[in-house]
Amino acid sequence: SSDLDDNVALAQLARAARSDDSAAMAALLSSGSLWAGPSPAVLDEELKKALATHCVRFPLPFVTAFHSRGCDGDAWELLIDEAARHRQLASVLRQDVEGWILPSILCLRACGAPAKDSLALVTRFIDQLSDLGQVPGCVFGRPLVSACMILPQEGGQWEGLAAVRPLQVLLDRGVDVWPSLVALLVQRGGGFPHTEDPARMALVGAVLAEGGHLEIGR
Repeated sequence: SSDLDDNVALAQLARAARSDDSAAMAALLSSGSLWAGPSPAVLDEELKKALATHCVRFPLPFVTAFHSRGCDGDAWELLIDEAARHRQLASVLRQDVEGWILPSILCLRACGAPAKDSLALVTRFIDQLSDLGQVPGCVFGRPLVSACMILPQEGGQWEGLAAVRPLQVLLDRGVDVWPSLVALLVQRGGGFPHTEDPARMALVGAVLAEGGHLEIGR
């Protein structure tokens, strides 16, 4: 049946995304059916654990971004190129899951995964927004560095340390990775978040201080 075929195709797409298999992804996307309706939701327990979200299913771009290595021609690059070809790129780049956005996901590395060039991935993400005529610091309603460190306050869903979960998992990448990512987000993503709620910025400072990260760069 059509529903069964769709489910099988989705499972194959999810497998290609998790293994960063661009060849399999290309074959599965060739029909163009992915762009014919709403973005399918893909089960990914590891991504749920990393983000601490309520949901366990994510849009395919989220799963692909999480497992991407940032190599030329990888599954993420292929998916984005296909989105552009089908005139869906703007909506894909702005996707949001419980306050998490794609550049945050590009900054993360799946547990036990090969090396991931997040700096290249986020740079290309910002370039793509700019090519679409969108200002990176305005797309998500606040500077990109803020949107990638602190989950939104609207609705009261993310309070206390839960609100800075993106920062915590970014810091887990280590001092060889996260400082250059933060610098990129500030320089090209709308600057420093001067208008962010002071109480939430205090949480950022507390997390940085607890990990001894405030000394980096001094």
